[in-house]
Amino acid sequence: MEQGKILILKDLELIYPSLYDLFNQNFTVVSEKNFARIALGSSNNSLSFVHPNFKCIILVDEKEIEKEEAPFLNRFEKHIVTFESLINKTYRDMSNDIFLI
Repeated sequence: MEQGKILILKDLELIYPSLYDLFNQNFTVVSEKNFARIALGSSNNSLSFVHPNFKCIILVDEKEIEKEEAPFLNRFEKHIVTFESLINKTYRDMSNDIFLI
């Protein structure tokens, strides 16, 4: 997040509560730079720089979405990504033809 890259997280439910300030965009501003509190354990809260270009993507399997807490899910923009939504019909048909061969 300090380098402004995209971070993709999946199946890290034990870590997500430590990142709530980041997910909520609850930043401490120092010299016009954003810092997020990262909770590591019960007594260690460090501030980490959040680059303006930083993006975080949380992947949750559609079958597992019911297990996630509503407040956690409400922190994010949500999209359903399927094979059909990623590849146009012509290429899907082509892949089906190849699979059948």
